[in-house]
Amino acid sequence: MKRSLILLLFVVGLCHFSWSNSAQPGLWSAGGGGGFTLLFPEDSSSFQKIQMLKEIVSIQLYKGFAVVKGQYWMQNDEQDTIRMTAGYPINSFMDKAQGTKRSEIYFDELYQMKVSMNSESVPLLKSEGENEWNNDAENWYLWEACFNPDTVTLIEVYFIVNTNDATVRKGYSKSQLNGFIYLLESGASWKPPIGNGKILIQLMDNMGLDDIHGAIPDSAFRYDEKSKILKMEFQDLIPTAEDNIVITYNEKNPNFDFSAVLAQKDNFYGTIDELSTRELTEKDFIPMMFNDPYEIASDFGWGGNSNFWVITLPILLVALFGVLLIRRVKK
Repeated sequence: MKRSLILLLFVVGLCHFSWSNSAQPGLWSAGGGGGFTLLFPEDSSSFQKIQMLKEIVSIQLYKGFAVVKGQYWMQNDEQDTIRMTAGYPINSFMDKAQGTKRSEIYFDELYQMKVSMNSESVPLLKSEGENEWNNDAENWYLWEACFNPDTVTLIEVYFIVNTNDATVRKGYSKSQLNGFIYLLESGASWKPPIGNGKILIQLMDNMGLDDIHGAIPDSAFRYDEKSKILKMEFQDLIPTAEDNIVITYNEKNPNFDFSAVLAQKDNFYGTIDELSTRELTEKDFIPMMFNDPYEIASDFGWGGNSNFWVITLPILLVALFGVLLIRRVKK
């Protein structure tokens, strides 16, 4: 009987050990975006001649989606006009390191995207092929960017992303959350550094801090409770992966209708315009610290991880049946 019990405990321990270490931790299938960046290698020399003097990124997080407006003030210090092709990935896969964590960033689409240069609308094209920044990108939104000599050019970009399909994994435990990522590091393609920048993240749909499961950089944000705005500021930044913004929030809505959101894109863009031009009072913002966005909502352990027991329970029953059969045969 003692030998049978040891065998049973060994089987249980083996199941738990193998289950707990067989899945890559991280945030998967999050909606996200980043700044426009190098697309064609022949433009690489021009990129080091254009500096991003200022960057303001306004983000409004809703339950199921996010609306993004990027404003970039680009300085051409050369005496010649510089022309190049700029772009955003439409759908791509990137495996990014964030400290000791890794995250899959999957853009299923940058929806309802529009671009302007010095307030004039820019026609967008689509292209296929690899590029220097991400060899897995297959489709891009493209436009021809023209930077006049000794001039500052304002580029404004709007788009919407679906955040409702994100999953946070740790072993085989997981949480179905909303996930948003902004790749600040993409600004490193330009002439360094980024002079100054500001990221504004407003919580919509009556959400508050309690709806945020985690965010990084964890100590970079300040928060205004009245306006429900998170703010991150920087100066003379050469961005790396450590500067990328990752937020997990709210719970997945299985009945989310993204098509209804896209049908109201003009209203959402009008609302984010108001955020990007809002006068903010510095004294209203207080420093914030957040949990790790890569952690699941609760660490179930042995008792609550339903996925673990779905696999393990049948094995336990078989092992227990085997022990009882051995005892019966011995009698």
